[in-house]
Amino acid sequence: MLHSLERYMKQLLLWITLVLTASFSVLAQAPDPSFRPGEVYQTGLVKAVATFPDGSTVVLGKFAFVNGGRAPNLVRFTAEGYYDSAFRPDITDGTANLLTNIRPLPGGKLLLVGIQELTIGGHTSRTLLVLNPDGTPDTHFTFNSYVYAGYALSGSARTAVQPDGKILLSGASFTHNGVQRSGLVRLNLDGSYDTSFAPNGLSIGDISTIALQPDGRIVVGGSFEYVNNAVWRRLARFNTDGTQDLTLRTDNYVTINELLVQPDGKILVGGLSNNSFGTNYLISGLHRLLPDGTRDPVFAAPNFANGDNILNAFDAHNMLLQPDGRIVAAVMPYTAPDQTPQPRLVRYLPTGQPDPTWPTDLRAAGSLTTMAFRPDGTLLAGGSFTALANRAGCLTAFGPNGQLHPGFVPKFHNPGTVEALALQPDGKVLVVGDFSEINGVEANKVSRLLASGDVDPTFRGPASITGPLLSVAAQPDGRILIGGDLNSVNGEQRLGVARLLADGTFDPTFNVTGLYYNGPSTRQRVLCMEFLSDGKILLGGSLFHIAGTTYRSGILRVQPDGTLDPSFTAKLGDGGGEVHALKQQGAGLLVGGVWFGPRPEVLTRLLPDGSQDPTFANLKPDPTPSGIINSIAELPDGRLVVAGRLLVAFQRATYHVVRLTPNGAQDAGFSSSLREESYVSGLVCQPNGRLLVWGSLGTSTAPVYLQRLESDGHPDLTFNMGQGPDRPVKSMLLQPDGALLLGGAFQQINTWQLAGVARLVVPFVLKVADPGVAHHMVKAFPNPVQDQLHVELAAGARHMALQDVTGRTVWQRAAPPVVSAVPVGHLPAGVYVLQVTYHGGLVTRRVVVQ
Repeated sequence: MLHSLERYMKQLLLWITLVLTASFSVLAQAPDPSFRPGEVYQTGLVKAVATFPDGSTVVLGKFAFVNGGRAPNLVRFTAEGYYDSAFRPDITDGTANLLTNIRPLPGGKLLLVGIQELTIGGHTSRTLLVLNPDGTPDTHFTFNSYVYAGYALSGSARTAVQPDGKILLSGASFTHNGVQRSGLVRLNLDGSYDTSFAPNGLSIGDISTIALQPDGRIVVGGSFEYVNNAVWRRLARFNTDGTQDLTLRTDNYVTINELLVQPDGKILVGGLSNNSFGTNYLISGLHRLLPDGTRDPVFAAPNFANGDNILNAFDAHNMLLQPDGRIVAAVMPYTAPDQTPQPRLVRYLPTGQPDPTWPTDLRAAGSLTTMAFRPDGTLLAGGSFTALANRAGCLTAFGPNGQLHPGFVPKFHNPGTVEALALQPDGKVLVVGDFSEINGVEANKVSRLLASGDVDPTFRGPASITGPLLSVAAQPDGRILIGGDLNSVNGEQRLGVARLLADGTFDPTFNVTGLYYNGPSTRQRVLCMEFLSDGKILLGGSLFHIAGTTYRSGILRVQPDGTLDPSFTAKLGDGGGEVHALKQQGAGLLVGGVWFGPRPEVLTRLLPDGSQDPTFANLKPDPTPSGIINSIAELPDGRLVVAGRLLVAFQRATYHVVRLTPNGAQDAGFSSSLREESYVSGLVCQPNGRLLVWGSLGTSTAPVYLQRLESDGHPDLTFNMGQGPDRPVKSMLLQPDGALLLGGAFQQINTWQLAGVARLVVPFVLKVADPGVAHHMVKAFPNPVQDQLHVELAAGARHMALQDVTGRTVWQRAAPPVVSAVPVGHLPAGVYVLQVTYHGGLVTRRVVVQ
């Protein structure tokens, strides 16, 4: 594991770099040194776990970071639970995505199982690849067959390793040296076919699982119907030379997913809930068979709910046998399409009854796909879940009786994404997106940041949120709306939108009743929200389905408690659509998005009752199928700027940003300089008329995600982002002091490591009456400052003031001299804005008080 001191030093060095870079940059946008560099993570995915006799553990998954340090996809931990930095296999990104399972081999080697072609350290093999104990490829092992395992098995081959290191491999079909093979084969230590084992391969259909008996015989289960062209369903056993052992037979007609052979030769079978073993019609997905395949009469098959299952999705087992005969299994319940699966980790006594010493509430928030015992008895359970037994993460360790292991709590993370930001009146920032941790604090898709960028310790988000969050808004009373493809909060159904109290806890009193979910085609997707002065709320998004009606197209107005407002009925287009932007304009409501039918407008204005305003010139794209409006801004003079994907409007090229008169007519004085292939996700208008736009603005080989335009649409050459964000920007806020707050999927901006959220110091933001004022010299030093701020001004300054982030003036002076001293030692540490008023306008400088 990385030590906290190492992480602290990394952050300290980054902050020093940010401060120095900002000090020497004049026109280039620089990170705000007073704002904590963003660290936004989402929980990774664990595919498989392999444990070794020396206590070490290897974990395979889809992750980029382990315990805060970069360590992608395949890592090893020591017996003490520390990240082993000596194990660093050189895996290409393509190979990492293709791997499905790992198995320990004799001598500390590791078998990698995947699909297609696998490359590590320059060595290539197909389907299987072997690593030495140090993570380098075993070049003596090469397998040259592509294996197709069948659609039902997710394309993943099934494997088992014999004590001598030979590998059993099953597949629906594979070709070696021009010879078509299928079923089950055995490989030598170098990857060649073992011709002493069924020389032509065993002809058998889909195998889901392979188990070894203590005497070396091989048991397979799956969904197959034939073995060597003879009817033989679901379960078969083979001798060590590959000949079939006909003494094992069963009449099971349900797919078998898991097998375990006990030391006494009895066979544990896991799969779908079924009643096909014997004459006892108990519904269960776990049975025990005698060595001949008949049902064990002393085993009380546990009672499963109808539809519950024991899975084995990627050849990484979900059922284990303890030395004392007790059975640990991951039981997957039947899950509706709009619900997150919550498999439970259970343990049964050797007789099949539930173990009373085992906790009953070990549930995972997501899929549980792999389990393994360490030599000391510690149970490891991994998957694509975000928490198991209320412990965050995708790999959880348990003690002998199901208690959480206190000493092994690894964190596997991928880069997170911030989808939306909202600024509260107190200067705090609401953040929603796809993340499980933000700036060092666990957070489930929603968080709140202080002005410093640190997580607000008073904010407590909901324990459970199912469905992506895509929008957020701060109510005037401090409560918070969250929206997106939302399904439930804390177990209560909330379709599209929910409300939180000011401290972030779930507000059960707000519920948009009448909405219903009937699969993806009827989802409730809230993308934008607008608060009205009477307390009502406008919701915009996907097609809203209301019980008892056909649909309402993309926009609803609700009462403060979420009930529908029947006095508002809006119908946009005749074929449905989606609303992406809402903007109040006096008594009217501007609505942007995309809707279909004979009237394919992308921008319209509604009257208070929801009807279209006939005085507004609705914007229609040309060609009509290609238009969409994602953002609306209103200029101080009442004109409008809209952005999205719009090639032609008013019979002229627009290139995705258009300026309109207040009533929607063409404003010919604006011409966008964006590329034709661009797509604008959003825009913000600065007080000086310049436009910040974000989206896909470059090319596939030279991506650009953020630009600034002059007020007439021409490129702003003073806005120098260098390399800019390395990944998309999803949301942007222009703070009152001119700072620019970004949220998105980026990991780096220019040369700065800023992940998911960042605040930039942007020059030439605030409006000035005379452009020449921007060149007035205002020097403020030192910055950051502790006791006294020295200010040098150009002649003619009328007023100078220092304000905090809420806009409150903490110091001011009329007609300040050219050289002034501002006392700041008594002020709380934080960010302040120095404002100097000249005859032609206002000039500001950001000041950091330490």
